[in-house]
Amino acid sequence: MIEIIKQNLKISDLKNKVEVLEILESDDAKYDIKNNSVSREILLEIYEFRSEHLSGKNSEHAAQLRDSVNELCDNLRRADAENLFFTSVKQGEVNYTLFTDKETGCVLGCLKTVSQLKVSPEKWNEIWKETW
Repeated sequence: MIEIIKQNLKISDLKNKVEVLEILESDDAKYDIKNNSVSREILLEIYEFRSEHLSGKNSEHAAQLRDSVNELCDNLRRADAENLFFTSVKQGEVNYTLFTDKETGCVLGCLKTVSQLKVSPEKWNEIWKETW
């Protein structure tokens, strides 16, 4: 399945695709495919809310995350997909979450995030500094 995801990422216009492909092509790629299906409607509802929340934030991290969330929402609105699954791609403190159509393997979104649990309080404040 990861090969299908990589092929579909290569032909996509997703903002974070180059970074994710570099990780997936490396020898030490760490990824986890979650095969649980999630409905497109539920994801759209969740991420429209997140987009609204991020609209009031202005740090570099918030801006790239907001752009990726908006990209995901746009693709979810246009997609014929009923069910999607997640793939997590990790490198250091950064996690990329890919949202993939369960039927076609088409990647509809790629979010670059940092977990507060994986960084120091100082780093967390630096990431979100302009938003507090």
